[in-house]
Parts: sequence; C-alpha cells; structure tokens
Amino acid sequence: MLPTANLYSALAFAETNRLFDRLEQIYAALPPTTCKMCGECCADPPPAALIEYLHVYRYIRDRLPEKQPELLEKTVAFFYLELVEPQQHCPFLGADNRCVIYEVRPFACRLYGLINEEKSPVRRDREALAELAEKYREEYGIVLPQAVVERRTPACSDVVPAGAPRISARRAENLLTALLMLDAQIVNPELVLERITMLPLPLHLAITVLNDGLRARRFEVMKTYLETGSRALVDKYSRRAAGFRF
Repeated sequence: MLPTANLYSALAFAETNRLFDRLEQIYAALPPTTCKMCGECCADPPPAALIEYLHVYRYIRDRLPEKQPELLEKTVAFFYLELVEPQQHCPFLGADNRCVIYEVRPFACRLYGLINEEKSPVRRDREALAELAEKYREEYGIVLPQAVVERRTPACSDVVPAGAPRISARRAENLLTALLMLDAQIVNPELVLERITMLPLPLHLAITVLNDGLRARRFEVMKTYLETGSRALVDKYSRRAAGFRF
C-alpha cells in the first residue's frame, strides 16, 4: 500500500495525531484471549488496516532489529508464493509457533476465535479470490492451485476469552469501522471505503520493501514456480530484500 517514499510521512502523521493511541483503544475493546499456540490460524494471514501496518512497521524497526533480515526474506517469499504455494504461513510466525509481533498483532488476529469466522468482518473474501484466480488464468496463463483458492482459516475451539465474554458480530463490525476511520485520516477515504487499505501484513511490508520493478515480476516468479517448482528467483529477490533498512 505504501512505498518507502510515502511511509515515513504517514508514520509522522500518525504519531503527531496520536492515531496509534486510538488504535490501542480499539484493541482494548476486544477481550484478551489464550490458546494452545498451534499456529494453524497463521496459515493464511488476514487483512490488516494501513494504520495497523504502520504500527507493526514501527515495532519491527524499534524492537526487532536482529530479526529484520529474516522477516524481510520471509515476507518477500510470501509476496511471490502466497497464491501458488499452499503451504505458506505468515512470515511473522516463529519456528516455535509464537507470533514475533504478538504485542502489536492486527485486529483480525485479535478477533480470531471470538466470533464465528463466517460472520467475521475481516475474513478473506472468497468470492474475490475466485475471481482473481480466473483473472490470472485468462490474462497471465497462471492457474492457481485449487488448494490455494479454496484455502480456509480453520475454526478453533481452543481460543478462550480471558475474563471477558465473547463479542457480537455487530460489535466487531463497529470496531472495524472505527479502525478504518483511522486509515481515512492517512489516505483518500475512497480507498478506505473500497477496502484497498486492507491487505495482509506481509503484502503491506513487501510493497514498502520491493521497488516497482521487483513487484512487477511477481507474475513471472509465480509462473516459474508453478511450472518448475524452482525457488531460485524467490530466493534471489528475498536475499536482495534482506538489505532493506527500516
């Protein structure tokens, strides 16, 4: 959503206008939860608002300097393989099944397990994904694996609210609206209404890290991977991204 040239002005605006404080208030309206940390819900990162991405970016910059190269490589790999490799997981999931950005995880991650996924206001748009798959087939000759097109975040009965009741779908929708209103202060509100500011966190970060040319090679990388199974291009661009400076 935000290339590097626009990122820091957006960060400065959010900090000056205390948008991160308001974001934390929205998060605080959700009951805290506990779970078994199995990592199954991290197979398909849900959409995150632009303000949430800025919040996470700042956290990685300030709190996780030693993890930045690894996160960048995994994020770029996710950008290229998200739609062609069914076994992808969120780049922010550690080897121990712990989220490395848990403290600043997005609204959708905090909401998971609190309401039925079919009623979640931040679930993946399955119809849009099917339409995207058809577009890729017709325009680029790329046939997305059915396992990707039909991928679903599994329901989980292990998420337990800690000392608070679960919330209603209407309450969740209202909180999401408040969240998107923060985005509308940063970018054109029309983009927010169309949910263009809502992307999985790895894609937000990849757009910042990769230049226009490397982003445009996504189709080439996807097609090569599907036809040959080779990760050579993925690894090449991932290593290059690891030198990005926050």
